[in-house]
Amino acid sequence: MFECEQPATQEQSSEPRTLERRAYLRFPCNHEGFCSAHDGPGQERWKVRVRDASTGGLALIVPARVECDTSLVVSLQMFGNSYSRPMILQVVRSEEQADGSWLLGCKFARQLSDADLRSLIR
Repeated sequence: MFECEQPATQEQSSEPRTLERRAYLRFPCNHEGFCSAHDGPGQERWKVRVRDASTGGLALIVPARVECDTSLVVSLQMFGNSYSRPMILQVVRSEEQADGSWLLGCKFARQLSDADLRSLIR
């Protein structure tokens, strides 16, 4: 399963703050769509915006708190009115933003191919 990452404080971190620890190269992305918990039908849906994407996951902005380890189903609006196929992600980081929204670091249940990533970020 996935391990939830908590933001490290300066005292907790033995690494310099400028060190990049991400495993995947991230690309800016500004798609909007919807997400819901992957617990079955009838789940509440939230509007979602993608901040960045990689083959390993997405950074999502959502209006409500979502706990780490929550499994989400995300569909993004692509060009025109079409939506992406539903993607299953696991929340590995959840951080409240100054405006009251929540930034979620999410890992794909199944890594994207480079071609799928290119179609997502174009």
